[in-house]
Amino acid sequence: MTRRHRKGSLYRRGNVWWLKFMVDGALIRQSLDTTNKAEAERKRTEVMRPLLAAEKTEALSAIVARLDGAKRDQENVVPPLTLTDAWDVYSSTANRPDSGEETLKRYKAQCVRFAHWMRQHHKTVHAMRDVTPEIAGEYASHLGRAGVSPSTYNQHIGFLRLLWKTLRREARSQSNPWMDIKRRTLPSLGRRELTLDELRRVCESTEGEMRLLFALGLYCGFRLGDAATLRWAEV
Repeated sequence: MTRRHRKGSLYRRGNVWWLKFMVDGALIRQSLDTTNKAEAERKRTEVMRPLLAAEKTEALSAIVARLDGAKRDQENVVPPLTLTDAWDVYSSTANRPDSGEETLKRYKAQCVRFAHWMRQHHKTVHAMRDVTPEIAGEYASHLGRAGVSPSTYNQHIGFLRLLWKTLRREARSQSNPWMDIKRRTLPSLGRRELTLDELRRVCESTEGEMRLLFALGLYCGFRLGDAATLRWAEV
């Protein structure tokens, strides 16, 4: 059984001592959180003790356990972003696209609606990063059953996709659960000519220069741009 001697080496970043060592070709770096060399030596011995003369698998297990513990400690200090706090963070971040007041109102309503649905159907899921593609698909189906229009559906899914993209760092999310949700096809309205009665009602509903503009288009066959830019010298 092959065993490997691991002591690690100390180095400094600024005034803080760091430890680095190799395990199975992987370079591990760890801050020792001290500016005192004697204390750094003591901490190095403490960190490396389970790795000295250990088998490769044991060494890797020790590293994973320590890193997982450090990750849990970090999340206890700064927990990942929750669905409840998502809107406040999105609205105040400098990374979001510029949006008008009405657009932001619509975004907020969509965010609140999704958070409310999550509280009803997935009570144990609180963090943004815990929303899975399966949950996203379930919510998309819910919107469809609610009878929203294809345009509203696309806007809603589009915002949630933007929300996860913008807050990826704060949410500590590894993926965007909304990326595979397909947009709905908008119905084609088609085109047809207005009837004489419809043309008459349109013209009668206008006044002043607007009525003159409509008359030019109606009787001369002008397009809107032609009617709007017509000069007296061209009459």
